[in-house]
Amino acid sequence: MRFNHRILSILVVFSLSPLTQAGDFIEVYKSITVDKSVEEVWKSVGDFCAIQDWHPAIEKCKAYDDHGSLYRTLTLGDGGTISEKHGGEDANSYTYFIKSGLPVKPYKSTFKAESDGASTTITWNSRFKAKGITDAEAKELIEGIYDAGLASIAEMLK
Repeated sequence: MRFNHRILSILVVFSLSPLTQAGDFIEVYKSITVDKSVEEVWKSVGDFCAIQDWHPAIEKCKAYDDHGSLYRTLTLGDGGTISEKHGGEDANSYTYFIKSGLPVKPYKSTFKAESDGASTTITWNSRFKAKGITDAEAKELIEGIYDAGLASIAEMLK
């Protein structure tokens, strides 16, 4: 009986450990709604490298294939770069992972447009951990990136 109790205790600890680790992730969720069809919105912002057309911090985007995976390198106005890996897409959405260039890792984000019939809501959300900076600084950084990009999209799609 004691042996079974010990095994049960070990299993409980191992089964709960991912929940504990998941709490360490920072989450950011931002959205805007525009009075355009989802088709029109996605045509303007949905391509993996279209970010260079609507995000004010991005000067250039270069997409490339590396062993069957799609990547993009974003060049910022100050010359810095961010490397991101495409993680798949659904209708009017894609997921990507930051590989380098920002103090967050791991970082997973989804960019999506959804219609309610009369308008389209664009959401940008992510889960990540801070790397080399505080959680508050990392969250503020990502929120600032999202806010600037979504404000630019709203202005572009007026």
